Amino acid sequence: MRILEYVWDDLISEGILTEKQRAACNLPMYKFTKGELEEILMSYEDTFHIKVLDEMSYPVPHSPSHEQIDLMMRQMAAILQPFFSTILGKELTSTLFSRFGVRVLQTSKIRGIQSAYLSHLVVLIRK
Repeated sequence: MRILEYVWDDLISEGILTEKQRAACNLPMYKFTKGELEEILMSYEDTFHIKVLDEMSYPVPHSPSHEQIDLMMRQMAAILQPFFSTILGKELTSTLFSRFGVRVLQTSKIRGIQSAYLSHLVVLIRK
């Protein structure tokens, strides 16, 4: 997510976005461990029954192709774009994600990207 911060910095220095807009879009990103997530969900055990709780890890290639980066951007946009659009509008949000994709591609060519995307699969049944 550090790359996204650099894109924000660029757009602010170019006068396209403001610090106030960035502050309004400041979402806390926290990766729960499976145990932490399970503990949170157990606090709702009178409402839900945990049917499945599993970790899924998706490796990000060392040197992703344009297609892989495009897929990563679309996945990220699917999660963040609706929220950002309410604050920035569609056009500025598109600019932000477009620049983010370019920056990720540049970074991958310079030093490579070595990480994995970790998510949790949760299936809850209402009691």
